[in-house]
Amino acid sequence: MRTPRGLVLLVTLALALVVPVVPASAAPARPGAPYVVASSPHSLTVTWPAAKGAKRYRVAYSRSHARASTSSATTRSTSGRSTRLTVGGLRPGTTYCLTVRAIGRGGSGARSSAHCHATMPRANKTSHPSISVVTYNLCSTAQGCGRWSLRREAIFAKIKQADADIVSLQESGLKRKELRPRLEQLGYRQAHLSRRNVMYYRAARLVQVKRDVPIPICLSKPYAGAIDYTWIDDYHWDMVTDKPYRLYKGTWYYAGDECPGVGIPAPFESSFRLPHGRPADWIGLRDRLTGDELLAVNVHLTPGRTAGATRRRKSETAALVRHIDRTAKKMPVVLTGDFNSDRTRSDDVVGRLLGKAGLGDAYQRSATYTRPYLNSYNGYRRTPNRNTRWGGHIDRIFVRGGFGVTGWEVMADLRRGRYVGARASDHNPVRARLFMPSPRRASP
Repeated sequence: MRTPRGLVLLVTLALALVVPVVPASAAPARPGAPYVVASSPHSLTVTWPAAKGAKRYRVAYSRSHARASTSSATTRSTSGRSTRLTVGGLRPGTTYCLTVRAIGRGGSGARSSAHCHATMPRANKTSHPSISVVTYNLCSTAQGCGRWSLRREAIFAKIKQADADIVSLQESGLKRKELRPRLEQLGYRQAHLSRRNVMYYRAARLVQVKRDVPIPICLSKPYAGAIDYTWIDDYHWDMVTDKPYRLYKGTWYYAGDECPGVGIPAPFESSFRLPHGRPADWIGLRDRLTGDELLAVNVHLTPGRTAGATRRRKSETAALVRHIDRTAKKMPVVLTGDFNSDRTRSDDVVGRLLGKAGLGDAYQRSATYTRPYLNSYNGYRRTPNRNTRWGGHIDRIFVRGGFGVTGWEVMADLRRGRYVGARASDHNPVRARLFMPSPRRASP
């Protein structure tokens, strides 16, 4: 029996209206950039935000930033939808750039932006004791910082939360007078300070180093006259004899310039002026557990992105290196501060010069990282700034002399990708945990 041609056409049209057409699967969305959260001399572990439509991910990496975004880069794939991957087989102390793309039913999505990071130069000596360091710009002296009375408690809370053995503060100004008694209640001691910056150390863990300072004293010429109540310091100009005298081991001695030098223990600390007038502070500290002595340095370099500001930071850094070399000699060094320079700048002259002097950025040498995607400068914004390629961290911690770095962190409170809570400063604290150069001393 033949079916009329018109009926066939009518049935075909009806089916087309009833049966839906299944569209081709769309490619998955583009994921955010991968950030390094763990490192070893031969591996980097990265994580990234999940992408819609992803069934798995493919991470590409290369020592070339440009090549990491091409098909010629080496790749590794995740197992399932995991947004974390460890890339192994890498060279120690070498910078790699990484991208990630999602793979789904519709094929491959677009590649993320590239993020670059170095593997650890060497493995940490994890049997050694560790100490923690925090650097924090309080924004208490510059214009536009906001009322101190509204930020004071939040700043103190941040310092307390850091729970660091060494606390380096920039732009503390006169506000340090309010912080000092409260920090001393937590077991801290104030180290040498300048007009703008100050350092504290935990007295239960660290003790200030003292060095014999040669002072002219004639031990053969003790003071023979009467000593009145005005002799209250260790140095005195006697109005009767019209001569200088200095207290040494409980006795006053003549202290003319012609006298031989006698070593008197004095705190190993000082401040010095960098070119263009900015101060740098340093203090010698001894670790109670290992006996290691270290030089802790606190600095705040010239701000600005102009060529002139870069030149000033270059001269400041060169002077800083010379002073550290002259002062530290063979002591390990922990250099902290607001350097107003990072690798996102066209010329990170600060990092380059410090690197040549053997001072390594803890951000490029740590075993683990927390919130590395956050800029250390927040500018009082609720939405964080992010510098994808290198990470934007002008607040930095450099080390030299056998330190290992086990943890690096930008301290911040976030919810759904935004800052929450009181905005204490226009900078976030940066904290690092360091392994000491020497093992713990045996108990006597």
